[in-house]
Amino acid sequence: MVSYDVKDLFTSIPIPRTLTILQSLLDSDTSLGERTKLSPFQIVKLVSFCMREGNYFRFQGNFFRQNDGAPMGSPLSPVLAELFVEHLEETAFEGTDNPWAPRLFKRYVDDIFAIVKKGQEEALLEHLNSIFPGQIAFTIEKELDNKLPFLDVLVHRRVKRGVVTGMVDRAVTICDPEFLNSELHHIATALQKNGYPQNFVTSTITRRLHVPRDRPDDEISESQMSGGGSGGGGKIEGRKNSDEEKRRQKD
Repeated sequence: MVSYDVKDLFTSIPIPRTLTILQSLLDSDTSLGERTKLSPFQIVKLVSFCMREGNYFRFQGNFFRQNDGAPMGSPLSPVLAELFVEHLEETAFEGTDNPWAPRLFKRYVDDIFAIVKKGQEEALLEHLNSIFPGQIAFTIEKELDNKLPFLDVLVHRRVKRGVVTGMVDRAVTICDPEFLNSELHHIATALQKNGYPQNFVTSTITRRLHVPRDRPDDEISESQMSGGGSGGGGKIEGRKNSDEEKRRQKD
């Protein structure tokens, strides 16, 4: 497992090349006339104006025009970035039969998760960086101990258990203690509806909750909730705020 990241994607996009890609896509869109009266030429002209002539920003009281890349915050930037990276992917893997060819290649915006033959991770990185040298640069992060962090989720090679632990870790990291039990209940129910055995889900979540974490204000309590599903109520230990426990003891 390996992840790749496009460095400074928005500000690195070659606008002239991206406009050419946009023109080609619009020309091949047979249903474009049903959605707008503008021609492909007119649409590209408008986008070009927004990305070039109309691309100004203010810094320390002065106005500047951005000459390269797509501006951060522009509603057009994510669309153009997606068009360009899709084109890059098509170019990268068109007719390739190389040892570095990935078995799996999934992308979210500028973050890529890939499964590559061991020892070929750097070769794929070099290939990706060779497509638009000096403009688009990729960085790499390899798995360590059969684990790889990706989009705030720790991906385990043991996929079945890794799905559960990844969702629990994300819930523990993001949720306030008062909402954690309900989120764990939702996770357990969703997993069981997708065919995960209830006992497996319950034991995996409970085991994961007992892993030491850097959350000193929280503690594992004996509060329990049901994971739902058939076969009786699976018990999953939740986490509650220690201050809340103290208030209950006083009452």
